This record gives sequence, structure tokens and C-alpha cells, in this order.
Amino acid sequence: MLLPCALLDALLLLRVPRLLILRVLSLLLWSILLLSVLLLLNVLLLLLLLLGMLLLLWLRMLLLWLRMLLLSVLLLLWSMLLLLGWLTLRLLSMLLFGPGLLMSALLPLRMFLLSMLLLRVSRNSDSEEQGQNGCAGDLDYFHG
Repeated sequence: MLLPCALLDALLLLRVPRLLILRVLSLLLWSILLLSVLLLLNVLLLLLLLLGMLLLLWLRMLLLWLRMLLLSVLLLLWSMLLLLGWLTLRLLSMLLFGPGLLMSALLPLRMFLLSMLLLRVSRNSDSEEQGQNGCAGDLDYFHG
């Protein structure tokens, strides 16, 4: 027959592994919870880093676009200023020296347009003469 102390000792020995298993399981659960929170924080930090990089890229593209817009506006203003200056000088020269100076200023433009017209006419007449002389487009000469 077992003594009451021996029975109590046997019950305590049976209970110790359960308590140890419960403590180990609770420790494992807490460590898994802590690791999952750390993993979630890591993912969130990576997303924040990615969003920050995208924001910097977007800001850089915006600054580049604004710089190009500013340059184009400045070039447009500069060209308008030059055109206004040129027109003012032309108007002053016309008022001071008469319309003859304006006509002499337009002479190079008229000569350029006339030379383009002559080149166009001569090119058309050359192709017509080539077709008539058999220099171009005469396929029977080559084939037989």
C-alpha cells in the first residue's frame, strides 16, 4: 500500500511534465508572435522605403519637367523679344530711309524662293526627259 506522501509525490511527478510542456508551449507561442510582429514591421519598413524611392523619383521627374517648361518659356520670351526688336528696327529703318531698305532686306528671301521654284521645275523637266530618252523607265532595254 502506498503512503499518502508517496501518492502525493507521484501526482506531482505526473504534473511536472504538464507544467513544463505548457510553459514551453507558451514560450513558443510568444516567440512566434514576436517573430511575426517583427516580420510585419520589416515588410512595412520595406514598403515605406519603396514608397519613399517612388516619391523621390516622381519629385525628380516633376523638377525636370518644370525645368524644361521654364526653359521653353524663357526661349519663347527671348525669341519674341528678338522678333519685336527686329520688327522695331525694320519699322525705324522704313521710317528713316523709306521702303527701299525693306525691299532690299527681303531680297535674299525672294532669291531663295525663286531658286527653290527653279530647282523644282528643272527636276520635273529632267525626269520627263529621262523617260522620253529611255534613260530611266525603259525596262525592255534590259530584259530583252
